[in-house]
Amino acid sequence: MNKSKTNIRDVLTNIYTELETRLRMDYVITGVPTDFFEIDFYTKGFQRKDLIILAGMPHSHKTSLALNISSNTAINHGNRVFYFSLDASPEMLVKKILFQLSNTSYSHFYLNMLGYGDLKQLYKFGEIINKAPINFFCDTKYTFKKIQTKCLSSKIVPKLIVIDSLQLLGDVTKDKTTIEKALISFKKLAEKLNTAIVLIYDDLEGARDRYTKNEYTIDTSMFIENNADVVFYIKNNAVVSVDEDDNTQQTFKEIILAKQKNGPCGSLRIGFNINSLLFYNTNEDLFDVSINNAERIVSC
Repeated sequence: MNKSKTNIRDVLTNIYTELETRLRMDYVITGVPTDFFEIDFYTKGFQRKDLIILAGMPHSHKTSLALNISSNTAINHGNRVFYFSLDASPEMLVKKILFQLSNTSYSHFYLNMLGYGDLKQLYKFGEIINKAPINFFCDTKYTFKKIQTKCLSSKIVPKLIVIDSLQLLGDVTKDKTTIEKALISFKKLAEKLNTAIVLIYDDLEGARDRYTKNEYTIDTSMFIENNADVVFYIKNNAVVSVDEDDNTQQTFKEIILAKQKNGPCGSLRIGFNINSLLFYNTNEDLFDVSINNAERIVSC
């Protein structure tokens, strides 16, 4: 009986095809895309019916990241976004997005140092924002019931809902019980609307002590026990990476994916411009992101 000779090249071709297929499968987006490689790599996008916590100490740029994600998914993918703010006006939120997208310095604006080139960029992106499917609802007296009524009465169901922030809701007090009740209520709303809900959470209790000890962990038990599916924690400090070869530097924000019910957890790193408050992907391509993340993934 003649045995056919194994063709190594054919075997390698089959292996390469499988590897490329798995790579594409690994990065497939099944939820609402954020357009941040690292976040989408871990979560496959924000999934329908998921309750997502975006936590961090005050001034850790939680709102800036939430606005960035909202504008990315609305402008680039046409996803309807409802953004509920309990401490900012529509003008303030739109201005933040405008300066983010145009990558224009806030300090230049406040110091009256904007040039005609800056204005041209701001006008250009202003028209883009105007056409984006983002609805801003700003009221310091919002409660869960009012938000629920607004969402359920809308003719168009949003793909993403952002609440900024949980502790400012009228029916939430310092009592931990009211926070837990709100978490359960928002999870039920996410399931009823078949949409993803992001809750911004100010990490106030014990934050200063953990900061002085250089500890950025957060107690996730309260969130998980009360039906939160994903918990992000944004570190306060920005990290500067210097490339000595070409004498350049990049600034990053480190984000801990502290809990995820249906996926891996780990450490994320996203580019950040402190002047325009723009979060952005670095120059890594998809393959590099996959390799780097695979090395940092830890078990839940």
